[in-house]
Amino acid sequence: MVNVLRSFEPLALPRPRGAHRYDVFSPKLGRRLTLYRRSAFEAWLMLEADPAIKYFCERPGVVAIHGQRRVVDFWARSDDRECLVLLEATLANRLPQSCTDFDPDAFDIRHIDIADRAAARVGTENWQRILPVMVAARGLVKPSLPGAIERFVASPQS
Repeated sequence: MVNVLRSFEPLALPRPRGAHRYDVFSPKLGRRLTLYRRSAFEAWLMLEADPAIKYFCERPGVVAIHGQRRVVDFWARSDDRECLVLLEATLANRLPQSCTDFDPDAFDIRHIDIADRAAARVGTENWQRILPVMVAARGLVKPSLPGAIERFVASPQS
């Protein structure tokens, strides 16, 4: 696999009629995200909590699956692979001109369904409570502190 750092911009899609709007801040990305479904919010919490995921982007483009163009909910990158995350079917209609079309054969496709989100519910509820504290205190933590904590917990402590 070619180790190229790709960067994507989220598609600026209008909020679906009657959909809730979730404005969140991602410590991994250092920016605000806008999500329009509870399932996308829960999937974002799963990506934010996963230490293997280094980068991700919400709504990076579309992918054609079984002849239908669907909006990709997330693109995620870890150290050794990239994947497209799809939730329930979101058909692509009225897309911007600068829309990225992904090749489904070039990426792993990860489907996160209701059962996956239910299995991760305890962890996502914990992260839902932890993240506001992390975001509020992110400017107060010295850059050397996380490394010192990692070195301290690397070996068992009495």
